[in-house]
Amino acid sequence: MLLSISGDIDYRYGGTGEEYRSWITPLDDLSQDEAMQTFEKLTGVRMGEAVTVPVMQGRTLTCRNAVKGVGCFSFSELCERALGAADYIAVSQHFHHVVLTGIPEFTIADRDLMRRFILLIDELYNRKVKLCCTARTGVNSLFRGQTSEFDEVFAFDRTVSRLNEMQTKEYRELPHLSDL
Repeated sequence: MLLSISGDIDYRYGGTGEEYRSWITPLDDLSQDEAMQTFEKLTGVRMGEAVTVPVMQGRTLTCRNAVKGVGCFSFSELCERALGAADYIAVSQHFHHVVLTGIPEFTIADRDLMRRFILLIDELYNRKVKLCCTARTGVNSLFRGQTSEFDEVFAFDRTVSRLNEMQTKEYRELPHLSDL
């Protein structure tokens, strides 16, 4: 018996068409709108409210658009500011879904941004946070450049692997681990 597997749905990355795409490219108004539609699917509202997340030692982090354990952040809010592991742990504990918009392509000149992005994805992955992203390019093309001696390039390979896994149906069915 011959079974056709062609079609528009890749069941490894999200199952039925009723679910959402977790990696949306390219960065444009359509991708931003799709990310906000995903936020609405997850929460029932298009726009949430500002939520302050305690980090540590009195520090806090504000998510400008959050509701029901779903937080929407821009890449610049989480990775272009002086944030670190404690901030990302707090985000991953507080939110079971994160919508992250505006992920750029990286070059080795972007090492600081890469480090923060790697830390962010590590913490989201460790706590099984579900992720929906808008990005300039596909996951496997996020780093633009030659292999180099910099540690960030090797760590970024692990991040790409995690991002690919985070798109799978199996990952998306895992329970959120707010406490480790």
